[in-house]
Amino acid sequence: MKRRTVVLVAVAMLSVFAGVAPAQEKTEGQTLVVKVKYKGKGAVDEKHKIYVMVVNSDPYSSDVLADATSDKPIDPAQSQGKKIAYILQRQGASSKEQELTFKGLKSSPVYVIAFLDQAGTYEQTQGPASGSPSGQYGNTPFKPEAIKLKEGKPTEVKVQFDDSSKTP
Repeated sequence: MKRRTVVLVAVAMLSVFAGVAPAQEKTEGQTLVVKVKYKGKGAVDEKHKIYVMVVNSDPYSSDVLADATSDKPIDPAQSQGKKIAYILQRQGASSKEQELTFKGLKSSPVYVIAFLDQAGTYEQTQGPASGSPSGQYGNTPFKPEAIKLKEGKPTEVKVQFDDSSKTP
């Protein structure tokens, strides 16, 4: 009788722990791999990087682009009644063609935008400077396509741009 109780307790514990493991995997978030390629004439190096941002909604149809990674939250008075797109993560590329991996994304779909920091002055606390060469995932300028992230495996996308499209 004791042995049967021990076996039942062991099976019950395995069931509980098996149920916990997938929940822990989900809280880690999904992975997005962005292959960015800049075909313009501007210099790309450690000072003049291409910044790639993962955003929770279409930044071009929003009134405000806010940085969810910053310790300086958006002023509620400035955003009241406005549609806000939040930068979830950003990374810089120091070559014209580079692969960037964004891990731990907890929302889907997401949008990807990119721009070249021509002046080398971007402080990573806001959106891109006006007039910067820019691109996004999708074929139509200023109309980024939503990216539905895959569960359990990285989602890969390509973002290619040149000097013909500039940030507003």
